[in-house]
Amino acid sequence: HTLAYLEKEILGDPMEEELFDYAQADIANFDEKNSKDCEIKAISVPYKNGKKVELVPERIFVFIPELQRMSIISRNASTRRTYLFAKGSPEMILKLCRPDSVPEDAKKAIKYLTNKGFRILAHAFKELDRGIYSDATREELETDLLFQGLSTFENPLKAATNDSIRRLKANDIYVGMITGDNLFTAQAIAKKSGIITEDESTWIYTFENGQLTKKNMHNGSVVKVN
Repeated sequence: HTLAYLEKEILGDPMEEELFDYAQADIANFDEKNSKDCEIKAISVPYKNGKKVELVPERIFVFIPELQRMSIISRNASTRRTYLFAKGSPEMILKLCRPDSVPEDAKKAIKYLTNKGFRILAHAFKELDRGIYSDATREELETDLLFQGLSTFENPLKAATNDSIRRLKANDIYVGMITGDNLFTAQAIAKKSGIITEDESTWIYTFENGQLTKKNMHNGSVVKVN
């Protein structure tokens, strides 16, 4: 969704680069001499029987943190059929999918992977009727999606991380972590890095209707905070 093609290289968000490579995608019909920018006009991806499908971006809905997702409307250059492809946090994408398209063990798999410290993206799509998307809002379009699957990413800790955190804590320096990852992924990384211990309780704080509550990430118990 946010990749660019510059000097014969795909550039952009590292996770998007990984997805592009994993899909064995390629730039389609790129005129290097006449192109005035590095925008990708079309990509080709392997399909069935060794054939490739060329997809042409029509409209992009950028990633917004509050929405926890981004999506793109693409047209199949051969069939002229149009699709919306979305990716984002599993929690959000599952809410936007048709229940009958989501495997029964999807949530169980997501919890297992996040508890192992993996970053996860969920993917979904749907075919659009011709012309209906030109004036429609993303909220109208990003509904009744068909679940496609999960992408998992591992970002190993640097060699010096654990020792650095240990020395900081030994000198009474508070160590915290700011992240946009899934809370269970964050918890797993915090344990691996030594920010918290294995037996230390972790809580999710929520403020609603003037009341602050905290929920235990291990047993789900909820406590009001005065």
